[in-house]
Amino acid sequence: METRVSGSSLGWKMYLVCDLGASTADWGLYNPRTKGIISPKEPLALTAESFADMLENEVCQWIETTTEQKITATCISVAGRVVNDQVRLTNGERWSVKLDEVSEILSARGHSPKVHLLNDFEALSMGIAAMIEDESFRDSYDSIYGRFRHYAPGRRILVCGPGTGLGVSLLITGADENDPPLVLSSEGGHHSLAPETNEQQDFFNHVKNTNARVSYEDALSKEGLRNLYNYFRKVSQNLDQVFDISPYDIVARAGPNSDVSASDALSLFCEFLANFCGNLSLTFNVDRAVFLWGGVLKVMPEPLLKSRFQKQFGERAMHSDTVREVPVLLLKNKDIPLMGCALRCQHG
Repeated sequence: METRVSGSSLGWKMYLVCDLGASTADWGLYNPRTKGIISPKEPLALTAESFADMLENEVCQWIETTTEQKITATCISVAGRVVNDQVRLTNGERWSVKLDEVSEILSARGHSPKVHLLNDFEALSMGIAAMIEDESFRDSYDSIYGRFRHYAPGRRILVCGPGTGLGVSLLITGADENDPPLVLSSEGGHHSLAPETNEQQDFFNHVKNTNARVSYEDALSKEGLRNLYNYFRKVSQNLDQVFDISPYDIVARAGPNSDVSASDALSLFCEFLANFCGNLSLTFNVDRAVFLWGGVLKVMPEPLLKSRFQKQFGERAMHSDTVREVPVLLLKNKDIPLMGCALRCQHG
């Protein structure tokens, strides 16, 4: 929505928040007094020459037409690894975000130079922490496995998302509402893939013919879903591989009396995801919930996801009873990463 903040709000704090993905950037203005986010009507496509160009020529203009308030802090989450106050967008060679460059652009417009950079899953986890105890959070997810109890004990939350890559983080909420959350980002998506069935082993061998190492990301990502589809095309239908097909097209081809390779690919994808989340729940002693996120899951048939988690998630070598007690939830509120950025601004 586009709502101009009137001059009566002058003196309030105002945070500029951004969630930068592989193809679009979600921007917002967060007012900690009203706890509301004002965003452009649509995410900005990455058509500018650089992130700095987008900020200077598109975002700053939008801020000035939206509010008279000056920005008091900024936080940007990026699908990439933050190193030395800068981060390069994964799969975006010309797109990088540099803290000093952002500070300079905002300062020139009279805004605060205070800027934070976060990994996208760090921001997502902090957004969960910011919203999880709010009654309205019930509208932010669908239940995939088990039942989430809002006020039950438990502090360890696994956040997992197959998209362009496979993001993983651990969220440890505070002992009380005044304690800041602890977020542990990771490269867990690059764990070596561990097959649990003969079919999974066959897929592993198929990928290993071209990759020296096979990670979970080779199955649980946009590229991973394509790998699964091409595997079934070869072994089930003796067809050539298709390298330019998107996850959305694979999902569209699946279903009764349709492309059997697409249907089988979706099933094995959901099976791998259930196994992966079950193993990481044991690794981190997760006791509150597993939250799922990611572009691939936005188009994945939910009944299929639920059926595979019911069958596979708790089937571990040891401590299956412990894993089965952990609910799995699919996040659907696109503002959660922006809320995480706002929480980072609030904590300074």
